[in-house]
Amino acid sequence: MGREFDSGGQVRALLRPRTRKTVLVIHVVASVALLGEVWGLVLLNTAATLTNDPGLAHAAYRLMPVMVFGGGIPFSLIALTTGVVLGLVSQWGLFRYYWTAAKLVLLVAVICAGMFLFDPEGMAAATESASGVPVPASDARQWGQVAVLGTQVAMLMTATVLSIFKPRAKLFDGGPRRGVQGAGGAGEEPGPAVGRARIAPWQRSSAEDVRSTTPSGG
Repeated sequence: MGREFDSGGQVRALLRPRTRKTVLVIHVVASVALLGEVWGLVLLNTAATLTNDPGLAHAAYRLMPVMVFGGGIPFSLIALTTGVVLGLVSQWGLFRYYWTAAKLVLLVAVICAGMFLFDPEGMAAATESASGVPVPASDARQWGQVAVLGTQVAMLMTATVLSIFKPRAKLFDGGPRRGVQGAGGAGEEPGPAVGRARIAPWQRSSAEDVRSTTPSGG
């Protein structure tokens, strides 16, 4: 573990570089896999909506829970957990900058949309009659499922863009920095120059004027 002085002068615990890179790799892989899984569900739902074969649509809806429980749920939880860890141990924080807070909100919204709005089991039941023969489902309900997944894709892509561009607008400002920082920025600890009196240029000129007008002794 290392140390870093944040914008409020507080020491922030850091993961070792190798450990942090490992967590970052896991976060990126899980996020990309989640985006791919949701996009696969978009295609599968669209195909089930457009097909004239009720049996094909029913088979597609029966397959979707396997993708959700085998990919979507674990990938989303891994991405969320590793994202929180990276925010806590880096200079970005979780809620210090708009982009990190927005990423967290977007990922939570993706998870909530999958939990409360996406219903592949219900769609599978809707396309199966009492006799077990597949029947067509309501077009409005089918397109509603496609819209939910499309919204999830849009949110995940927005989070990806934020991760790359990292807008510097702050949500919370930690106030003035404590101590003196060198050329390394916020990652450096205060050096031996802390505590030395600093004279601003206007103060220096005033001090020189006073010395020039003071008669010397002897």
